[in-house]
Amino acid sequence: MDIYKIIGSNIRDKRKSKMMTQSQLALSLNLSRSSVSNIEKGIHHVQIHLLYSIAIVLETSIQNLLIEKEFSDEY
Repeated sequence: MDIYKIIGSNIRDKRKSKMMTQSQLALSLNLSRSSVSNIEKGIHHVQIHLLYSIAIVLETSIQNLLIEKEFSDEY
């Protein structure tokens, strides 16, 4: 899987686990909601400084956002 899709999927999963909307995350990062959507889809190639900020807002580590998770039956 493409690294940017992995990162985007992990960001989406972590955001949802925090009960946060794309709009709320975007506001915290000074981005548009569509930018967050494109990051989560792996379309926008997130730079390291933005990845760092996302990790802080989502209260996780950059490493957790980079790890490819095993796919389960729900996908």
